Amino acid sequence: MGPKSKKKSKAELEEEKLAKEEEERKAKIAEEKRQAEEKEKKRQEMAKLAAEQKALREKELQRWTEQYAEIVDEIKGNEQQLLAEERQEEAQLEWLQFKDPTDEPDAEVEKDMNTFLALAKDASLADLKETMQYIKRIEKLAKAVEDVWVNSMTKKDYARRDRALGDLQALHDLVMEKIDHATLKILRYYEKHINDKYIMHIDEIASQISVGFWASYEEPRPAGMKRPQPWENLGAHLEVIPKNLLQQADRYVFRVIRTPIVTYNLRAYHDDKLPEPESEEDAAKKDEESLRPRNVEALNLDAVGSANAAATPTAAATASADSKDAANAASEESKKEGGDAAASAGGESETKGEGANEDTATAAAAATTENIAKTPGTLSTSALNENENPGVRQRFQPHQLKYVVGDLIHFEILVAPPTPFQLRVKRWTMRDSGKSSTQIRKSNYPTSSYCKLWLRIPNHVVMSDDLRLCVWDEEKQDWVEDGIAEFQYNEALRMIQCNLTTVGVFALVKNRTVDLPLKSFKMFPVVSRKIHQMLANSQLGNDQDGGGYSVPMTNAHAKVVLDATTLPGCIHQALLKQQFRGLPAPLPSTDDAVVMPTGTDATAFAPTATTAELSTRNHVGSIVPLSYERHTRLVLQTRSHELMIDVVGSLVALVQPNMPYVEDLLGVPMSPASLLYRLLKRGINLLPTDVDLYVLTEGKLKNRVLENEVWSQLASCASALDFISSSWNQTLSESQVGLLTRESTVYTCPTEENEYECVLVERDEVTLSYQNTPELGIAPGPDGIQYGLVMGNEYGRRKNLFSPLLRPGEEKHLEMKRCLTKRISPEAMERIQRMNQRFRKTVYQLLEMLRLYTLS
Repeated sequence: MGPKSKKKSKAELEEEKLAKEEEERKAKIAEEKRQAEEKEKKRQEMAKLAAEQKALREKELQRWTEQYAEIVDEIKGNEQQLLAEERQEEAQLEWLQFKDPTDEPDAEVEKDMNTFLALAKDASLADLKETMQYIKRIEKLAKAVEDVWVNSMTKKDYARRDRALGDLQALHDLVMEKIDHATLKILRYYEKHINDKYIMHIDEIASQISVGFWASYEEPRPAGMKRPQPWENLGAHLEVIPKNLLQQADRYVFRVIRTPIVTYNLRAYHDDKLPEPESEEDAAKKDEESLRPRNVEALNLDAVGSANAAATPTAAATASADSKDAANAASEESKKEGGDAAASAGGESETKGEGANEDTATAAAAATTENIAKTPGTLSTSALNENENPGVRQRFQPHQLKYVVGDLIHFEILVAPPTPFQLRVKRWTMRDSGKSSTQIRKSNYPTSSYCKLWLRIPNHVVMSDDLRLCVWDEEKQDWVEDGIAEFQYNEALRMIQCNLTTVGVFALVKNRTVDLPLKSFKMFPVVSRKIHQMLANSQLGNDQDGGGYSVPMTNAHAKVVLDATTLPGCIHQALLKQQFRGLPAPLPSTDDAVVMPTGTDATAFAPTATTAELSTRNHVGSIVPLSYERHTRLVLQTRSHELMIDVVGSLVALVQPNMPYVEDLLGVPMSPASLLYRLLKRGINLLPTDVDLYVLTEGKLKNRVLENEVWSQLASCASALDFISSSWNQTLSESQVGLLTRESTVYTCPTEENEYECVLVERDEVTLSYQNTPELGIAPGPDGIQYGLVMGNEYGRRKNLFSPLLRPGEEKHLEMKRCLTKRISPEAMERIQRMNQRFRKTVYQLLEMLRLYTLS
């Protein structure tokens, strides 16, 4: 064992303690000094960075301010040019109207519409044939009113749009009123319309509105079911009528009306309001409700019509029971009224050979109709399927979620008036003159036995698994499938078959968002057939007029000769390039037979080239005249269809698909809104509302100001650049849009292709430049929207990975064309500068209605 260590004294321990504390104090002071120095250094670095960021921001704002001043001047010049072009077009339209006057009412003039409706209501028509001839005129006017509606929606003239909707509803009601008046005469004087077997079978058509009647006046009543003949004009066949219907106390007349006047679809655009943002309390309540047992959720779903509990009687069964009681009560009441009226009047006497009594006919024509079902389209419907989030859908009225495809079918069971009494001795016919004979009485479906109905689907209706045959429920204000069973579709015959135990207004109904969102789209300029012919001559080596290539012009009797040496070396491969793209020849040509709308300036859709324009090259390496830089093509890929739309001048035309349901639309020039509305009526919805977009994106819509600015920029470059959709856009926020664009080579060398450039468009508020210096304010322009040429996917080398960093040497600009200055040729920039303003406006209207970057 070694010696024990000497024990330290109390003084030594105290001295060591003080030394240690002094050492710790010095270390703390040194650390605090170091931290203070680092903090100061960091502060200085941050201050320097902030100063640099502020200086950079100030420099950017100064540059953007100068840019914006130039943009404003350019916009003013474009507006003046557009105004001059539109005034010239209006003058041409006025001249056409003056040269070819018409006595038909103008759908755009409120006074004309009011006068027509007033005169039409007072018009006295002799029979059903005369009525259907008169309805042809109403149909023609209804189409014009629809055009007024779609054009006013494009122009955002909401007062005129509301008036057009009211006029269209008034025309629909007028048609039904005229058919009802004709029906009264048919029912009162049924003996003029039955055959030798005492069967009434009437089938009449106007242009598209058609009506059919069937009734059996056999005595005694038929002992079995009936199989009536089909209504060929109506496109319907009531194949089976059960004997229960034929042996009722009342004699029933079956009436079917088909009408294409549908106001229901337009309501979604008038009530296009998004819900208010949810508060935190509402969100908490919703989360709490989502944790409740399943049976509570089922009850909630039943309440909104999304599910039907099998344990309770169905609404159809309840309605059927109620309808039987109502029908029996109405029958007894009508018998009493009819008997009392006949007794008090002493009977109506007339001679068989003289026909109906004039006073009675006048009274019947003027009588009001009882129990007219209201026209569907005033309120709501429920969703047909739940592809999207059900919680999102339930925040809207159902009429904002469905639309009608094709025509409305009115299937009604009418109660025939009491049978007239014959006095053979005096050759008199005694007819009842009570309400049962002077007013139409509509019966609910009186039995549980079904009628089998066949309906022919017009060729212009796109049939799909998403379509459902529904009936309008007036109480629920909804399209429902109650009373419709065994729905089948025969594609070969284009006929649908179903068993009905209900009456009312039927229609093929579809979810508004079935065809959305788009899978992809692309937009690029094309050249017309005139230029294609020029290219073909170049390829085939057609030598005319001493070594030049000749292209005959529509409005020039002389030939325009281009020297072969002026053609670019690769231009002979242009037609092969079009075949490589797999696209049809562009439409239209100035010498093609194109059906023009009434009162349309032909030059607006098919711009002609003058001799001077053709003989003078626009720029080096281009053979395309100025007037042909007004043609672009938009290709849309939906879930089920690929559509190609050509924009030429101030009108558009559908190029594909070449299918029967759009055959009558192919190559027909019209306004963008008219084309999209006609596709909507056929079952392809490319005209979304804000509600549609909200449902699809669950509320994550692109900023509307940002969208409008992007459409304007794309429209301004439509004659020079190609655009294509990408997955990049969907990864960006609501305040950003990703564009893929490149210079088009269609004018110079169609066999070559440029790489797509990535352009990031964003509002100033989401940029780091603004967030670092918010005190300097927003950049000039709408929301300070900026365009930057970014790294993106590095020309496809990085798949599905897009970098938002600017390319080296690039800056952000307030216009898209400015950020592409180094990436496109001076000729393309010149083409953008001289763009026709009516053409630009048409492209903008089409893009604005399609809402591509929210839906793709």
